[in-house]
Amino acid sequence: MLATHGAPYGLDTYIPRSAVPSPRFNMATQKELTGLLEAARPHLRMFVLLCHDAGLRSGTAAKVSHENVHDYSITIRSKRQQVVTVPISGRLKREIDRCPKGKGPLVALLWGREISVMSLRKHFRVLAEKLGADKGALRPHDMRRTMANAVYDNTGDIRVVQGFLGHTNLKTTLRYLQRPSAQHVPALIASIAAITDAEGAYVTSES
Repeated sequence: MLATHGAPYGLDTYIPRSAVPSPRFNMATQKELTGLLEAARPHLRMFVLLCHDAGLRSGTAAKVSHENVHDYSITIRSKRQQVVTVPISGRLKREIDRCPKGKGPLVALLWGREISVMSLRKHFRVLAEKLGADKGALRPHDMRRTMANAVYDNTGDIRVVQGFLGHTNLKTTLRYLQRPSAQHVPALIASIAAITDAEGAYVTSES
């Protein structure tokens, strides 16, 4: 590939390649989610709801403040600095309304002082294992994956899930979905690419 751009032939064989991690398929059951919400302290319950109901990454959820909340939505910059707006569920809104007013992340206001995302992940892991989950079997990001699959189940529209998760690339969204009806999409994309030319024009047998 590099040779086509003028680089010496074979140079790309010397470039170290990083292995792409396999997608994680863990999702929370309704029983696990209910258990977490009932047993969690206020700051952790807020964190779980931001990760699940709002579908935010743990690092983003840890930064949500009152300034990001607008009526029934949250607008915040994502991991890649893209501005995303997600809806607020009724139970998340109730938690936000009960949260002390002030500047800084909601989880920190509920905790009473600053708290890092690493600490929040640890609190989550400890609680999940206390409730019976295997060690490392349930992580905050699994909440986001669980909600993504639930949104797909309810809409049947992958683009809706993509918008909800704030992904720019549909392939990233597909890595989240584990429903059989979504698994044919990569093959469909490949099929479309095979019957169209580079400009996207339809190729027929007479072309």
